[in-house]
Amino acid sequence: MGFITGKVFAGIVAGTLTVSAVGYTGAVFMDEIKMNVDKLQDRIMLTADEAATKIGTANSTIDLKNQEIDRLEGEIDRLNTQVNNANAEVAKGNSEVTKANTDITKANTDMESVKSLTAAAVNASDKDVISGTIVDHSDVKVTGNDLGFTIVTNQDEEKTGENERTIRLTNPNGVPVNAVITSTTRGEVFNETIAAGDVQYFKKNNSGEMLKLTYQVPGTGVSKSSLK
Repeated sequence: MGFITGKVFAGIVAGTLTVSAVGYTGAVFMDEIKMNVDKLQDRIMLTADEAATKIGTANSTIDLKNQEIDRLEGEIDRLNTQVNNANAEVAKGNSEVTKANTDITKANTDMESVKSLTAAAVNASDKDVISGTIVDHSDVKVTGNDLGFTIVTNQDEEKTGENERTIRLTNPNGVPVNAVITSTTRGEVFNETIAAGDVQYFKKNNSGEMLKLTYQVPGTGVSKSSLK
């Protein structure tokens, strides 16, 4: 092995300086990388904070929407309840209409019966059965002047008691007629107005007493009294 000459030593020293220079340059580069990493971390943290803020805002919005959904669902339930109640009222109304139509049909049947009785009375040979002139009114179901005055028993709608009876008054005229019912036993007087073409039922006590019906048909001059 030979000796290291001064030239060689100088070269080694020079090489050491060169290596040292390269090492220094590498340290600067690492510092830049570290700075870039720090900046990137800062940006990541800012981005994370921004994302967290946006997520929080989104969650708040979702909570508000969920509250609105709950409120709307409650409103829907309330409206459904109202609809169900309205449907129940409609069903009840339809039932009442059906009952009213049944009553009207029955009343028309009664009118037809009265009409048949009136026609038979017109054709009767006894002229005292009907007094006055029979007038045809197109706006009522029956025609005539005399009121129908009947003591009714065993009626479905009018149940008679032990000491009472039901009276049926039928007005076959085209005008209302005021009827006066007098108890010949007790002297009591009852005033009843029977609408044109109408049939009305009345309950009276003391089934054994005599009742007197007095009336006058407006515009015809016809008046009459009957006993039952």
